[in-house]
Amino acid sequence: MIQGLSTSHSGLRFAQERLRSIAHHIANRTTTEMASGRASGHERREVGVASEVVPAARRHRGEDAVEMIAAGEHFAAGVRVVQTQDEMLGALLDSEG
Repeated sequence: MIQGLSTSHSGLRFAQERLRSIAHHIANRTTTEMASGRASGHERREVGVASEVVPAARRHRGEDAVEMIAAGEHFAAGVRVVQTQDEMLGALLDSEG
């Protein structure tokens, strides 16, 4: 169960990094020297998701919007997983008491 929380935490951090890179891209869209980046996640066995920001081509505003919605939904799903695991752990502890 603790492994599940660790995996969920890494997924939440990845979603957060995606949102951060999109926000940076949108905020700096008008600058000429902006280095565009995109958060990339890689599955790591028994650790969850490792994320990094990699160079990316400039994106259209519509792509940023879609990416932001997807990252927000990913984050919300991760929160629901943590809530479910918390409820399951609470039920397990209540049944042993």
